[in-house]
Amino acid sequence: MTQDMVQLNRNNDKLFRKLMGRIGVGMCIWLAVFQGLGTIAVLLSELMLAFGMDETAGYVLSEILSMLAYIFGFLIPTLILRKMLRAKDWDYVPAMKKPPGKWTPLWILSAIAVNFAAAYMNAYLVELLLPFGGIDSSLFESGISEPYQIVLALISTAVIPALVEEFLFRGVILSNMIPFGRDAAILGSALLFGLMHGNILQFLYTTLMGVVLGYVYVYTKSIWCCVLIHFFNNALSVAQEAMLNCLDYDVAVRVSGGLELAVLVLGAISVILLLRHRRRQPKPEEQGSFGVILEPSLTYEEYPLTRGRKLTNFFSPAMIVFLVLSCVTMLTTLLSLMLMSAM
Repeated sequence: MTQDMVQLNRNNDKLFRKLMGRIGVGMCIWLAVFQGLGTIAVLLSELMLAFGMDETAGYVLSEILSMLAYIFGFLIPTLILRKMLRAKDWDYVPAMKKPPGKWTPLWILSAIAVNFAAAYMNAYLVELLLPFGGIDSSLFESGISEPYQIVLALISTAVIPALVEEFLFRGVILSNMIPFGRDAAILGSALLFGLMHGNILQFLYTTLMGVVLGYVYVYTKSIWCCVLIHFFNNALSVAQEAMLNCLDYDVAVRVSGGLELAVLVLGAISVILLLRHRRRQPKPEEQGSFGVILEPSLTYEEYPLTRGRKLTNFFSPAMIVFLVLSCVTMLTTLLSLMLMSAM
């Protein structure tokens, strides 16, 4: 290896170490801001109920406070992290801002179908691996049935997370990791996405969902395609829960099952059509490069590094702090669910 190559590897190693250190700091900031604002929202809600506010009005106001806490809990760290990253040596500005293209419906159906399959696999593994007597599933039910509750649930569960989570994890974190390798960027941002949810019972599912959204982002170059997938995925969950609460149980189960089957079938068809479309795309050597900016492959790296160095530098001190705090949060949540189920 020449002296120039050695120096290049050192520079790339230094850049990636800086990047992951700042992303780790950004995630610690997110955790502190998100938990802090969430706690404030809960305390304000309890205070309103203590002063005798009407139950319906209290419910609505509590949901609005939670939504505001969620929005600013992501918005503030996202803006801070983006400022931190753009001010550094690599100065990588995400260029993936295209609107969704004509293939967007196929991407959405494919991604939702894969997410459904991942959710079923996650549920099976949780039931198989948990050694204790299980967790009461009613703890996860919100009991939404009134129209205003369904609307609020759609906004808080589907609209807001789809926007704020995508702009942080795909728009900022994944985009800034891409120059060091697309696969590493997708997997790294997906791991953080899974940890962000703070629920060990859903960790596998949310991490796989992060992988799916990451690949969609890289292939489509559109943050809005990821936002739509995230929205429809969460909105379907709200719709299924609302049906169980509003319809006869047997009818709701049949309708919900039929909806899932339709999504899985349409998703499988969409995957086949997307694969056929990509296979028909001209290869770089076939379309030439004179006057044309060729699209880099998934293996392209602007700042190449070995896998070992990527893995080592990913776990920066700040990132390790975030990982430890996230694991503590997940274990605390699991213990809380176990205690409530035992009551």
